[in-house]
Amino acid sequence: MHDFGYRLDRIRGSHAYFIHSKYPNICVPKHEPIKVAYIKSIIQVLKAQEETR
Repeated sequence: MHDFGYRLDRIRGSHAYFIHSKYPNICVPKHEPIKVAYIKSIIQVLKAQEETR
């Protein structure tokens, strides 16, 4: 489905899709079109932040 290894799940009764991964606090509002490249860029930024610690 998505090639970046992160599952997008819609939480029941919620208006957002949450990325269930090491970063469960990332969510994309349901009314926004979910762009894989956008999510990939968020994950890349988070990984870079982890590496610089």
